[in-house]
Amino acid sequence: MKNQHGFTLVELILFIVVTSILASTIILSTMTLLRNTPSIQSNMLATAIVTQNLEYYIGLRRTIGYAAIPCPNTTVPGFDTGLAGFTVTESIVCTTINGDANYKTITTTATASSPSTGAVSATVQIANY
Repeated sequence: MKNQHGFTLVELILFIVVTSILASTIILSTMTLLRNTPSIQSNMLATAIVTQNLEYYIGLRRTIGYAAIPCPNTTVPGFDTGLAGFTVTESIVCTTINGDANYKTITTTATASSPSTGAVSATVQIANY
């Protein structure tokens, strides 16, 4: 018998099937990743908006003082209004902890107008000390 080189038909079919399965898996995972990219970017932007808002109140407390933060209040600072694609809500509530009424709880929420993206919310407590 001669020394034959090459692949059998069964080996070639098996290679094609395995390669097809791997290629379809890679394509599906890439499509899923690309489909979720806008929501990831939107969530990062919403997190930045919420962080900026809370840092504004922390800076206000440090520079002007505790009394400069109105309580209760739901007015959103001017830099947070008019942000394209987002609705920003805010709540400032006077809080009593262990009988001490020298706290204010500030909650800020940024909600994207896109239904596929949720909302990002953060809360900070500021004390009069």
